Amino acid sequence: HALGGPGSRFANRPASVASASSAFHRAPACRAMTPKPAYLVFPKAVSVFLLAIFVIASPPIVAAAGAPSGTTPHGPVGESLRAWIKTHASAGVELEGVYFGEHDGLGASLRAGGSLRRDVGVFAASGGLASDEAYVSVPWSLVLCPESVTAVRPELATLLRSLREEYGSDGKSALMLALIHERFVAPRDSPWRLYLDALPDPAQNFSDLFDTPLYWDPSLLRELEGSSVLDDAITDQAKVRAVHNGFVKRAFSQKPFFGVFDRENDGDDAKIPSLAATQWAWSIVHSRASNVPGKGLVLIPLVDMINDKRGGGGKMKGTAEGTDGGDCGGGKKGGGTEDTTDTRDFAVYDAQYDRAVVYAKRDYSPGEEVTESYGAWSDADTLLSGGYLLPETGHDQSRNCVPITLSPENFATEVALGKVSAALRSSGFPVPWRVCVSLPGQGTDSTAKRVARWASIVSGSEGNTNEEPGEPLEPEESEESEKEKDLSQNSNAKRAGELLARLLQARLAEYPTSVREDQALLQVFGEELEQVVWAFDNLFEFVEFPEEDETAPESALAKRTALEKRARALRRASLATRLRLREKKTLAELSESVARAGGDAFLWANGLGKVSGDKDELCVVTTGFDY
Repeated sequence: HALGGPGSRFANRPASVASASSAFHRAPACRAMTPKPAYLVFPKAVSVFLLAIFVIASPPIVAAAGAPSGTTPHGPVGESLRAWIKTHASAGVELEGVYFGEHDGLGASLRAGGSLRRDVGVFAASGGLASDEAYVSVPWSLVLCPESVTAVRPELATLLRSLREEYGSDGKSALMLALIHERFVAPRDSPWRLYLDALPDPAQNFSDLFDTPLYWDPSLLRELEGSSVLDDAITDQAKVRAVHNGFVKRAFSQKPFFGVFDRENDGDDAKIPSLAATQWAWSIVHSRASNVPGKGLVLIPLVDMINDKRGGGGKMKGTAEGTDGGDCGGGKKGGGTEDTTDTRDFAVYDAQYDRAVVYAKRDYSPGEEVTESYGAWSDADTLLSGGYLLPETGHDQSRNCVPITLSPENFATEVALGKVSAALRSSGFPVPWRVCVSLPGQGTDSTAKRVARWASIVSGSEGNTNEEPGEPLEPEESEESEKEKDLSQNSNAKRAGELLARLLQARLAEYPTSVREDQALLQVFGEELEQVVWAFDNLFEFVEFPEEDETAPESALAKRTALEKRARALRRASLATRLRLREKKTLAELSESVARAGGDAFLWANGLGKVSGDKDELCVVTTGFDY
C-alpha cells in the first residue's frame, strides 16, 4: 500500500507540522543545523504564519466518534470500494464494526509523494470494535488468486496448468498472471473490476505511483550506497525484466493473452506495454498480497487496505520470494525472519464458511484506526517491497536488523578456504550466507547464535591452517583437563568475537557518508518538504525559483507538477538517508555489544552485551568506535 496511488497508505503521516512524519520529523538537539536549500526560500515571519495556518487546517488522523459500519470515503477510491462491496454483499462480502476512512489533506499527500496519493485505512465504527471480532470477510470465490480466477476463466486455467506441468509450481507468477488477466484481458466482466479500479492506475507513470526503489532513477539509487538495498533494488529491476521475458515467451504469446500486448517491442498500437503490465502486477503483489496459511499467496480485496500496525505500507505477511503458493493451496506461512511479536495470523481461511476473514487482535475505540502486523519485515524489506520505513519505535528490535552477506573468503586464508567452506556447509550454512543481523535477545535469538557459530567456524582457520574450523565450539571428549577445554573454548570464542568485530567495522566503512552528514541531510530534506507543502497549498506567490533555472515553471499547473516531483524526490532521498542512518546505528550498537561482552562471540549471542532502555535514534554515542 505504501507504494502509492489511489487506495494507498503511508507510514509517514503527520498529525501536524509540529508533529511531522517519522521520515521527516524534527531532529533532537544533537542534530547538526544546516542552511536552507536554494530552491525554496521563505522569510521567517511568513514561515511562522504558514505554520499556524497549516496546524489549524490540518485534519485529524482519526475521527473522534467514528462513522457507521461499512462507510467508505468520498472520491473515486471510496466509490469503487463501496460499489464492489454492494455488488457482492449477497455473496458474503462483509464489513462488521469498521469503515474505510481516508487520511486526507494536501500536506499528508505531498509528504507521501504527491497530491494524487490517497491514504486509505480501516477504522473502528461508531460502536467500536471488540477483540476477536471478524471485521472483514470475503468469500473465497472472490479472493483474487489463480484458483478463483481460473474457475471462471477456462483458457487461463489451461495455460496455467500447462506452465505448471512444464516449469513447476510458481505461486507468485501464477498470481501475477491472474491479476494481469483480470486487469488487461477481461476487465469489463471481471468480478474484481470495481476493486481493481481502487488500485493504482497502470496507465499512469509508475514512478509517480510507486515509491519502491524499483522505480527510482539512478541518482536516487546512489543514495542507497553502502546498504545492501542498493544491490537488492538493482536485482529487483533485473528480476522484473526476467519475469517479463518469461511471460512474453511462455504466456503472452498464447491464449488468453495473445494479441493483448505487442509480443515483441510493445509498439505504439498496444494499449499498455506488456513490461508495464508486468511491473504493475509485480508491485501490486509485493505490496498487497497476503500469505494465508494453507492457501498460499493471494490478493484479498478490502483486506489489502488495512494498514501495518507498525507504521503503514506493504500488505504481504512475509516476503514473496521463495513462496510457493501454487493455485492458492499449500503455500508457506509468512517468510523472512521469525516474528515472535504476534503469533496470530493477519488473514486466515475459514473452512466452515469458505471465506477469508480477519479478526481483531484487540479492542478498538470508535474512530481508532484498525491495524495488523504484516510479519517479520526488516527495514530493508519494507523499503524494497513497500516503499516505506517503519517507525524507529513501536516495533520489535529484531526488525531493526542489517542485511549482511557473510563470505569465508574475506577472512579465511587461501589454503584453508576450501576446508572452511566445507565446514560451513556441513553445519548448514550456505556459502556465501546472507543474514539480517540485529542485537541479540537475552538467550533467545537463534540468528545471533548462528552468526556466532559462523564466526567460530571461520575464525578457527585463521591462526592454524591445520585446525579443524569450528571444533572448539563443541569440543569432543578427550584426555585434556577441564581447564584446557575451557581455555580452548574461550580462545575460540575470543577469535570469533574478534572476527565479528572486524566484520562489523568493515560493514560500517562501506557507507560514503557519516552520521552527522546524514543528520544534516535529513534536516535539509525535512525543511524543504515543509516549504513544498506550504507552497503547494495555493501559496505559489511565496515560491522563489533560482533565477538561473531556465526551466522554472510559469503557470500554476506547471508549478504544481514541479512541486509534486520535488516532493517525491525529497521523500525518496529521505527514505534512503534514514535507512543509512538506521543501519549505521544498528551496526554501531552491534559493535558496542560485542565489546561489552568482552569480545566473546557466544556471550554476545546470548545477549550479555545488550544494554536495556531505548536510545535516541540520531544521538547514538559510541565508545572508541568512529563511524
